[in-house]
Amino acid sequence: MATDPLKMLSPAARALLEKIPAVGAPVYETAVVTFIDILGFRSLVASKPPRQVANAIARLQETVHGTAAVDDARPLNPSRVHAFSDCIVRVRPVSNGKEAVILAEELADLAGIQTALARTGIFIRGGVSSGEIHSTDTIVFGPALIRAYEMESQLAHAPRIIVDPVTIQAVRDRPVTNYRMRKDIAALRQSIRQADDGLWFIDYLRASARMLSADSRAVRDLLRQHGDSVTAAAADIAVGSSVLPKYLWAARYHNASCARILKKSSVPGVTISKTAMPSYERLRPPLVLSRNGVV
Repeated sequence: MATDPLKMLSPAARALLEKIPAVGAPVYETAVVTFIDILGFRSLVASKPPRQVANAIARLQETVHGTAAVDDARPLNPSRVHAFSDCIVRVRPVSNGKEAVILAEELADLAGIQTALARTGIFIRGGVSSGEIHSTDTIVFGPALIRAYEMESQLAHAPRIIVDPVTIQAVRDRPVTNYRMRKDIAALRQSIRQADDGLWFIDYLRASARMLSADSRAVRDLLRQHGDSVTAAAADIAVGSSVLPKYLWAARYHNASCARILKKSSVPGVTISKTAMPSYERLRPPLVLSRNGVV
């Protein structure tokens, strides 16, 4: 006759086990999921004090108020964030079919975060998707996480956050039934841009500049700081390095953003020139990015 293992324990041990709540079967929920990776994390850890590294990771776990120019931020709520080393997973549950509004909120937050980090010389890449995920304080998995990771690891290649085309199409296919949905979709369109390779990414400079549009000097300061960060990041990278194309893409994005925002093709001190960035000439042909660099 089999012996109940619990009876072999002391009364105190049995009482402790009885207080542990039973774990229910994991279930999926629908959410907007973002996977983010910090570029050059090894170099960042080696060259920066722990506080700056920790602040960068903490920034990725926050929702920025209004614009990246504001330092105050509030924790994501009720969304969940998982951090491990230089990788961050952000989960924003979707309820009542409000995928468009949740996606718009996440892209707005990411645009502010991406701008704030870039101004300090820290660049990130990532992927945003939506779908099923299981997320607790200690566990996160699901098809949406895998899809977001694939966007980051296989398609981003540069300091940009790719938005899953399947997610974009799902929002487009949903019937627009009220003004709020129309407004949410308009916000989505304004927050993303299509790159030369056909992929949609978060247009973080445009989003941040739009928040500062009433102050033209602040917009120029934002763009100037961003340009300085790109050139500084690329300064010590050899021309033949596979890392350089990532920052060439950032420089090209910067110049294109300056032209769109400032309505000028070149602005001294703001636009990145070939003098400021010697490898600038490589920006002329379209950059098609792969894991091994430019092809």
